[in-house]
Amino acid sequence: MKTALFFLFFLFAGQSFASNLLDTTFTIDGGRSLGMEAGEKSEWRFFYVNPTNGMKHKMFMKMHAKPMHMIIIRDDYSHIAHVHPYFDMMKAEFSLDLNVATSPDFDNQNVVGAIPTGGRYFVFTEVMPMGLSNENPMVMNRFEVQASGTPAPEAQLDYPEGKDGIDLYFNSNGEKSSEGAMYKVTFTYEQFDFCSMWLPKFYFEWFKKERNGTYMRADNFERWLEMGAHSILIDNDHQNLADKIFYHLHAFLPMSTKGEFVFPYHDHKRELPEGRYKIWGQFKREGKVFTVPVSFSYTRPADFPLSNKCK
Repeated sequence: MKTALFFLFFLFAGQSFASNLLDTTFTIDGGRSLGMEAGEKSEWRFFYVNPTNGMKHKMFMKMHAKPMHMIIIRDDYSHIAHVHPYFDMMKAEFSLDLNVATSPDFDNQNVVGAIPTGGRYFVFTEVMPMGLSNENPMVMNRFEVQASGTPAPEAQLDYPEGKDGIDLYFNSNGEKSSEGAMYKVTFTYEQFDFCSMWLPKFYFEWFKKERNGTYMRADNFERWLEMGAHSILIDNDHQNLADKIFYHLHAFLPMSTKGEFVFPYHDHKRELPEGRYKIWGQFKREGKVFTVPVSFSYTRPADFPLSNKCK
């Protein structure tokens, strides 16, 4: 199995967030209440203040083609939007209009219908400020947004054991379907002994239905945002946003096995806890980004690894 590049994020809550690097402020339509009307156009702004001098920070490094990545997740995990606010260096602010009719930016297609129904949404942001230290560490925040309006029916999720393999089917437009649809995607995970810890790798294997009805491994995938694929992992056992386990993982394009994407979890400080998770894989194929949602249970092996390979 091949390895893949990854990034991991530990985030915290609040509309104004103070870290040891920068203080973060998030406003919606100029206010800090973080409320809006579902389905209505809304302007979101973020800025970062250096607490040592009280000035807005103006220098940010691009990560995977964008200076900010923002993930919006409805609290029942039925909806996700992966978007990228724009940075105005003159104002030293990030901004993005959501719930607009169209977007000319291919990488921001999710601004259309980003907050479609009433309810609670989790917002995760990731930036990398420059000039604060030699390491250019990540600044990561998380917020709650309350959208007024008619809520969607609450999603009821099943959590089958992920290591057994989970098959999902999609039509040519990327909509979930049933067996016999154009695409089949199989999700699974494996666990590896690393320094006496079990660390997983998550696999998405793509198959395309041929004219004779058989599924063959798919190809013609393209890089998106400078990576072969992206995925968002979040647990559904912690109710408070501050406690939720959240990772933004990445994969290379398929190499040794056609249609196979590998997303490694690589937190060297702790294992991924057992529990219920949702992961959204995002893949670009023939000019279209497909989002593949999978809810699954994660369990660790009963026997603790005894390799001691890091001692």
